[in-house]
This record gives sequence, C-alpha cells and structure tokens, in this order.
Amino acid sequence: MTVRRWRGGCAWSSGLALVVLGLLLPVGLACLLLEPPPRGPAEVVYDYSVAGSCGTLTEAGERGFRRELAAVTARFHGKDAEAARTARLAGWLRADLEWSNRGLGGFRHWCETEGRAAGRHFAAIGRGEMRP
Repeated sequence: MTVRRWRGGCAWSSGLALVVLGLLLPVGLACLLLEPPPRGPAEVVYDYSVAGSCGTLTEAGERGFRRELAAVTARFHGKDAEAARTARLAGWLRADLEWSNRGLGGFRHWCETEGRAAGRHFAAIGRGEMRP
C-alpha cells in the first residue's frame, strides 16, 4: 500500500491563517470602534470653536471646556507649554478652515450635528456629569 503525501502544506497553512485572521479582524475593528482614541488639546479646541460658532455654548459648557482643556493638556503635554500652544492653535485653525469650507447649508448641518454635540459634551463636564 502506497501512502500519498499531500504537498499542499503551505496552502492549508495559509487557509488556516486566513480563517483565523477573518475571525480576529472584525473583533479588533469592533474594539477600535467602541473605544475612541483619547482626545488631545487640538480636538478639544476644535469642538469648542465649533460650539462657539454655532451658539451652543452655555455657562456650564464654558466651565466644561476649561476643565477638559486643562486635563487633556496636562495628560498630553505636561509642562511643555509650547507643544500645548501649538496643539491648541491647530484646533483653532482646523475649525476656522472647516467653517470657511462650508456654505450656508453646510454650516447649518455642521451646527446641528457637531455644534450641538460639542455644546452638550462641554455642558455635561461643566455640570459634573462627565469626567474630562
């Protein structure tokens, strides 16, 4: 009796690797989608500028912005004042460019979505309902 050896070992291995990758990739992507990356000073300033441009800031929102900016700046830049300043300027610039890029119809949508969300976010921090 002759035993035939299958010479396609690499094909079987790569097939198994594809199955494992096919199972792990969606799980990894879900983890990335569920946990957003930490916000830096540029993102905080951008949101503040959008909320301010759209008129969605309240007194609590102003307090929330200052708290979050202080916490995020300390977390990302520590005592590097110039790096923190550069990041804040990048946020202001990004918001200004975005505002300039939109027409009246786009500006309304921007305020209804990002502007309101940013205003609610900062107000929740200002009221102590959310941590910065």
